[in-house]
Amino acid sequence: MPPTSRRILQYLLSLLLVALVCGLACSHRFYIESIVSAYFAAALAGAAIIYACIRRPKELIHVVAVALVLWALEYGIAGTRAAGIFLVVPTISLVGLAAFLVLGLRAIWSQGDEQRMLLYAFIPAVIFAGSDWFASELLAITEKLHPQVFDYYLFSFDASLIWQASPEMGKIFATYTWFRISSTIVYVGLALPIALVYGLNLRRRGGAALPVMYAFLLTGPIGVIFYNLLPAMGPAHVFGASFPFYVPDFTQAARLVPTVVTLPGPRNAIPSLHMGWVLLAWWNSKGLHWFWRAIVLYFVLFTVCATLGTGEHYLVDLIVAYPFALLLQAISKTSLPIADRQRWVPLVASVATILLWFALLRFDNHVFWLSPSIGWLMSLVTIAGAIGLHYWLQMDPTQIAGEQPALSSAVAE
Repeated sequence: MPPTSRRILQYLLSLLLVALVCGLACSHRFYIESIVSAYFAAALAGAAIIYACIRRPKELIHVVAVALVLWALEYGIAGTRAAGIFLVVPTISLVGLAAFLVLGLRAIWSQGDEQRMLLYAFIPAVIFAGSDWFASELLAITEKLHPQVFDYYLFSFDASLIWQASPEMGKIFATYTWFRISSTIVYVGLALPIALVYGLNLRRRGGAALPVMYAFLLTGPIGVIFYNLLPAMGPAHVFGASFPFYVPDFTQAARLVPTVVTLPGPRNAIPSLHMGWVLLAWWNSKGLHWFWRAIVLYFVLFTVCATLGTGEHYLVDLIVAYPFALLLQAISKTSLPIADRQRWVPLVASVATILLWFALLRFDNHVFWLSPSIGWLMSLVTIAGAIGLHYWLQMDPTQIAGEQPALSSAVAE
C-alpha cells in the first residue's frame, strides 16, 4: 500500500475507533446495561491486563489518562452518577475501554512484529468481551427452546453420593460472610485469570500463544451446545429459599422420582463453564512464573467454592467440566494435525465421556442409587482420565515418538 494511502487509512481507523469508544462512554443506556455489570467489567478489564503483560509498565499511564477522559464524558454527557462502592465497577469498565482504545490505536500506527503482537492482543480481547456481552442472548434462546429443565436428575446424582457438595458449601457461605464475598468476587472476575494467562503466554511465545485464546473463546459457544442437550439451572434456582438448609437429604432424595419442571431462568448448569475456563487457565499457565500460577490456582480453588456455594451448580456440573475442558484443549491444539492420535484420541474420549454422563443422568439415573461408590468412582475416573489425557496431549510429539522404539525394544528383549 502506498504510504499516503496507508496514512489516510490509519487516520480513518483511528477516528472510527475513538468515536466508537467515546460513543460508548457517552451512552447512558450502555452504562446502565453494560458498564455497571460486574461480569462485563471483568471482561473489559481483561484488555488492560493483556496490555500490561505485553507493554512496559510505564505505558499504563496512557490507559489511566484515557480512562479519566472517558469518566469525564460519562459524567458530563451521559449524566451518570455514582459514589462510594458504586464507583468500583464502572471504573473498572472504563479502564478496560481505555485499554481497548490504546491497544487499538497502537496497533493501527505500529508496524511489523510490534503490530502483529498488538493485534494478537487487541482482536482476541475484543472477541472475548463481545462474546461475554452476547452470552445472555444465547442463554435466552436456550431458555425459549427448552422451557423444561432436568435439575432434579442432576440433583438426584449429587444426592446419591450421600454428601451433597452444593448445599454444604452453601451453608458455609451463609455462616462466613467474608468467605462468600471472596468466592463471589472470584466467580464474577473469571475473565481476569483468562486475560492474565493469555497475556503472559503472548509475551513469552508471541503468535504461538493464539491456541490458548482459541480454547477460551470456544468455551462459550460449545458450552451452549451442551446446555441444549441437558438443560438445567442449579439448585438455588430450583429450591429457592430452601437452599441450602432445607434441601432433601439422602434418605428423602432416595424416594424422589426425577422429573422435568418448567422454570424461568438461564439454562447454564452442565457443564460448568466457569470450571472449564479456570481449568483451561490452570493448564495453560504451565511454564509461567510460580507467582502467576499461584494466582491462577487461587481462582481455581475459589471458583470451585463459588460455583457450589452460590447454588449455581451441582457437583456433577464440575465433574463434567473436566472432559469439557479437555475437549476444548484438544480442538485448540493446532500444532498437531487433527489426524494425529495424540490429538484425536483426547478429543473423541472427551466427547464420549460427556455424552455418557448425559445419557446416564437423563435416561438411566437409577444406576447411581445402586451404591454411592458408583457415582464416586465414575467421578474419580472422569477427572483422572481427563487430567491424564491432557498431560499426554501436551507432551512433545518427539518425546512420544522416541518412547515408542524404546518400548518396542524392551518388549522384544
